[in-house]
Amino acid sequence: MLDPAKHNHITSAFYGMLDHNIFFHGVQSAMNQVSSTGLFVGDNLFTIGRNLSFIDDKKFMTAFETHTETEIEKSVIWRTYILAWAAKRAMKLPGDFAECGCYRGITARILCDYLDFAKSDKSFYLYDLFEHDDAMNHHSMPAHSASL
Repeated sequence: MLDPAKHNHITSAFYGMLDHNIFFHGVQSAMNQVSSTGLFVGDNLFTIGRNLSFIDDKKFMTAFETHTETEIEKSVIWRTYILAWAAKRAMKLPGDFAECGCYRGITARILCDYLDFAKSDKSFYLYDLFEHDDAMNHHSMPAHSASL
């Protein structure tokens, strides 16, 4: 039998809410009305009764849990797993990997562990702009600076 707690992923990381308290009260009310498995809440995504098979992928979960620290990093697990799925298939193709907008390199570290990247003949290039001119349209992140 499935452990319902293991087959849900719930975080409080949502963006663009006018009032977090009202929003999360609504989310909690909705969660109280659904079955207890296949629930994903986070990263501006709320799913009910979905197959969260990435939770059962031990290698992915080990890499993910090793490298994520913040609630925001943990909230993007769904998109990180989709990226890992695509990268796993791309390992069979010629060429190298590049990540643009890598910030602190969390995703790259997860992929490298998950894919045993060190055993491959591929290179992985990480790019980001760590200092921003105030006139540039960008999302300022806490660690962005010349020292990152």
